Amino acid sequence: MDSLFTLKILTDITRVGRIAVLCYDMVENRFSLIGRIPEWIPEELAKFQEGVDSFFEHFFHPQDKSFFPICIEKMKKGIEFDWERVRFKGKELNFTYISFYYRVYPDEIHPLKGYALLVDLTELREIEVERKMQDAISKQFLMKLEQKNKIIQEQKELLQKANAELEAQKATLEELNHTKDKLFSVIGHDLRSPIHSVLGLMDLLELEIIEESEIKNYIAKLRYSVAQTSELLNNLLLWAKNQLSGLHVCMEPVNLKKMFLDKYNLLKYQFNKNQLIYDTIHEDCYVLADANMLSVVIQNLLSNAAKFTPDGGTIKITAEENPEKKTVLVKISDNGVGMSEETKKKIFGIEYFSTRGTKGEGGAGLGLKICQEFLKQNKSELIIESQEGQGTTMSFELPLAEKNEKNQDSISGRSSVVS
Repeated sequence: MDSLFTLKILTDITRVGRIAVLCYDMVENRFSLIGRIPEWIPEELAKFQEGVDSFFEHFFHPQDKSFFPICIEKMKKGIEFDWERVRFKGKELNFTYISFYYRVYPDEIHPLKGYALLVDLTELREIEVERKMQDAISKQFLMKLEQKNKIIQEQKELLQKANAELEAQKATLEELNHTKDKLFSVIGHDLRSPIHSVLGLMDLLELEIIEESEIKNYIAKLRYSVAQTSELLNNLLLWAKNQLSGLHVCMEPVNLKKMFLDKYNLLKYQFNKNQLIYDTIHEDCYVLADANMLSVVIQNLLSNAAKFTPDGGTIKITAEENPEKKTVLVKISDNGVGMSEETKKKIFGIEYFSTRGTKGEGGAGLGLKICQEFLKQNKSELIIESQEGQGTTMSFELPLAEKNEKNQDSISGRSSVVS
């Protein structure tokens, strides 16, 4: 490139105002200003006649001193370089951030000259400082916004939790109201009706209106009615206690054979329809269960089987031991009226559901619900297999009691299930 042309371009650059151009003479080893002198350049630089080493020492910040030898060496060797963001001593001894660009333009006329462009970064620095301040403010704002969002989210979660608790309390209250309504319904109808029947029968006996030959028949009916009422009362009290406060579960060895015999003897008045009872439980069959709860389950299942099995029907009781699983599968099967799929769904549904037996026996719709609840508390469940018109099988599985457990004071089944 022609040196005069280069010099003209560099001189024009100085008119920008924020740029100064220095010409470096490699022979004399010193700088000289060319073109217009910007306002931020100190006047002493225009008169500075010392070498390049003194130039760096005098006009650049002492903390940048480590770069001086590198820059000087490159300039003397004619090597181009860029020195960004260096502190330069401007007017009134204030240091200004500049960029120092050194370029060499060799030609035939001036083979040993280079040019340094000093670009004032003050405005850029102010813009950068302002940008950093804005970034810091924005960051602080975002942090506060995140904190507020976090607080809002926490409050939202607390509100959702409170709403969930309110919904749960609402559901509990609705369930308690439903329980209360059912309780009064049972007391008002299912308990009052049989008691009125008993009172009416006793009035007939007292007035000696009944023939002596029919007294035994009426006494049997009286006992049936009283027993039915007692069973309903037991179920009602157990169900209410379990619903309102829960029952304590006490797992202990129970002799199945003895418990079934006790319950059959308690309910034998109900088996007056010539039903054949098959019992295949051996004498030494023990299970781990809460004796009181199991007593209620067996009593309800036997009563239910008798209720829905017609005259001449068959009820079969079995207990299948599984040594590998260490469990006993208890089944109570009948060839009675059976039930449809819809009926099976209703039994364990929210609403209380009851159907009449083969001879019009009523119920409160509590028995099988109590059985299922009590079996669940004994880590089991009631399984219903039934087809309409072909009978029903009710089954449940309990842990088999170990031999050392059988040797303890075992429970043989308690006829009284409510204290």
